Amino acid sequence: GSVPMCALSRQWFNNWKHLADPGPVSSSELACPHNHLSPDLVRTEQSMHAMTVELPVSVVQSLEQEFTVVGNGKSTIAVPLQICRECVDESRRIEIRRQSEAAAIAELDTRKISTTDGEQWHLIDTLWLNDFLAFRDGKQRHPPGPITNTRLLLQDPNSTTECTPKSGLKRGVHYRAINGQVWDYLLARYGGGPAIRRDTV
Repeated sequence: GSVPMCALSRQWFNNWKHLADPGPVSSSELACPHNHLSPDLVRTEQSMHAMTVELPVSVVQSLEQEFTVVGNGKSTIAVPLQICRECVDESRRIEIRRQSEAAAIAELDTRKISTTDGEQWHLIDTLWLNDFLAFRDGKQRHPPGPITNTRLLLQDPNSTTECTPKSGLKRGVHYRAINGQVWDYLLARYGGGPAIRRDTV
């Protein structure tokens, strides 16, 4: 039958060939959480060749016995020569979400509001918004967590519900202003809060 093969980090393999002490064996930088080749790192056969060496599992096991494995307690040396399908599927789901949210925000966003119709600006934590924009623009893989407007507020020690903004907050540095439709959309998608409304900013 065919000899079982797996991927070993080319960087470690080159160290092993040229150095007396190559250090602990690890291919953890190649592996996704499911212990397959990460599609974030290994996107093509060319990149697979550049980053990995294909070796029989028996050879890798002998290296494992000779050198200490580092990591979270389990061997990540013998990474199968397969790009993880679970991660690929997750990446597709995330990309669909990214495109959907980008389109929705583009449609809802405005530079002005109608105060005569009772509309108000909603303040939003700049740090959270930057994380969201990085996700929207593809610079960050995962979406942010819940909206963190609590960073902008002082909690009244005599009340569990009433909050007031901290002093010295600056627009563009600590907060940004968005219209009510964008706020409602983001709140429905991400949760968190609380809402901070202003007639002018």
